[in-house]
Amino acid sequence: MTRFRHMKTHVDFLFLLVIFGVFFVCTLFIATFGAKIYRNTVTKMEENNTGRTVSSYFSEKIKKNDTENSVYVCSLHQLSVLCLSNRTQNGDYTTYLYFWDGFLKELTLRSDAPFSPEDGTDILPLDAFSVTQNGSLFSFQTTDSDGNRSNFQIGTMCPMKEGGDFLE
Repeated sequence: MTRFRHMKTHVDFLFLLVIFGVFFVCTLFIATFGAKIYRNTVTKMEENNTGRTVSSYFSEKIKKNDTENSVYVCSLHQLSVLCLSNRTQNGDYTTYLYFWDGFLKELTLRSDAPFSPEDGTDILPLDAFSVTQNGSLFSFQTTDSDGNRSNFQIGTMCPMKEGGDFLE
């Protein structure tokens, strides 16, 4: 009888050890799987964040300056530049938004001051940026530092000048 009881304790111990081992393996599997899901989620969020940041930035800038002939695309120093003109009591100012040296940049100057692309403030690191205008519709294409592309369009309510010519 004692031998049977002694054998039963070994079997109980082995059974508990196997259950513990299965539990441990399942825990490792779930932790590894969860970490992979988390990593993928963070990566996708970062990819989408740059695109959303750029589109929100331009949307706010354009909507803020949505007055007649104040938003237009021009070419300066062989760059495609989004120009936002403002008339104040202190004079006329233009804000230039453009891509230079790996960054989306912003530069605000008096409208008669010379434009120098290296003087702009870095806004966001990018690999590529372009903007085109078709009437009051602006099309943007960006590529972030990870190679993710983002395309979006923003329209204005007021008529805009295009290529230096005023729209009727």
